[in-house]
Formats: sequence, C-alpha cells, structure tokens
Amino acid sequence: MLGFINGTKYFKNLSGLQIVLNNATFLVEEHQKVGILGGIGAGKSTVVKILAGMLKLDSGVLINKRTAWPLGYAGAFHPFLTASENIKIIAQLNYLDPFDLRAFCQDFAELSNPELNLKMSAYSGSMRAKLGFALSLAIPCDFFLADEKLSVGDDDFRIKCEVALELRLKKSGLIFFTRNSKLVQNICDKYGLLHNGQIKMYQSYEEACYFFEQDLSLI
Repeated sequence: MLGFINGTKYFKNLSGLQIVLNNATFLVEEHQKVGILGGIGAGKSTVVKILAGMLKLDSGVLINKRTAWPLGYAGAFHPFLTASENIKIIAQLNYLDPFDLRAFCQDFAELSNPELNLKMSAYSGSMRAKLGFALSLAIPCDFFLADEKLSVGDDDFRIKCEVALELRLKKSGLIFFTRNSKLVQNICDKYGLLHNGQIKMYQSYEEACYFFEQDLSLI
C-alpha cells in the first residue's frame, strides 16, 4: 500500500498559505492503476513528490510500505557530473549493478558513448528527458508515479516509452496525476480528483470527469 492518512501540506507565500493537502487520506493498493485529475495549481506535482518521499507532510502519516519512483524524473541528475557518473551513483543507491543500469539506459535513451561522458549540464532538454525516462524504467519499483506525462520525446520515442511502460505495469502499479482526462481513461482502472486539498475517488471514469469539468468551470 502507498499513500497517506490525514495528510496536510502547505506552503507560505506572499499572499498567505497555499494549502495543497488539508487532512487528506489517499491510499492505493498494490498493482492498482489510479488516475487523479487536477487543474493547474491544484498541487499534483507536490503530491507526487510526497508519495516519492522527496517532500515531507507537515502533518499526517505517510504510508510507504511499497517502493515508488517518479516516471521520467530527471531531477536526480547532478548537473556537474557526467551522465555515466550519475547513473553509477543512482545504481549504488538502489543496489543495482552500475554496468547493467548504464547499458539499459544507454540503449533505451539512444545515447552514444561520448554523450554518456558529457556532463548533464551539457545535455539538451530532450536528452535529459530520455535518460530520465530510461532510468525510471530500469529501477524496480512497486509503483510508478506520473506527473502529467507517460512518455517523452518525438512520436517514435513516445511509442517506445508507452510500450515499455505497458510491460512494466504488468508487475507494478501506477499513480498518475494529470489535467488531461483522456490520458487516464485507457491506462487506469480507478479515478479521482485533487481539489481544495482533498483527493476524492469516484466510482467511474465518467463520474470523475464530470466533477473535474465542474471544478474547471469554477476557475
């Protein structure tokens, strides 16, 4: 199981408090594919980081009995280390063979040996995105966490990402936060809405979309 009980998260800014979660409870069972809809500024990225263990709740209990990894996350890369050095460190932190991880990432991200030996600060946005996606697919986890996107790159590479993810989801769950309701329809089996600090689950995709559209109409 992954999620939180009575979770509260807020940020202080010039206009006061920005409340992302307000005593919210959200729990996902193993192997479930959950799509959570939310508008711009609802806090989708923040909740993904909380579930991934990158941000702490201000109060409440994080339930992380299962491992989770943000899909396509490139924020773990140190800009002044080479791609190869970054991969080695991430492999060691996750108890993986550095050579196997490097080989998979290089093949999937379609990077040459010289490109792997470049510092991450020299990478284009596209190269970072492809390597980040490859890395997330290579690290074993119980849940993939997705923030708005399930693939990266051009059309051909997106298809490659989608096929690889479909294979991974035969053994792993997915928690997908997005404002694009069409994306969750085919890949998820449970649906909810992040709104006003709460995550409410619905009986069907149609019901979740209805309340999401009502939410957008109030913005």
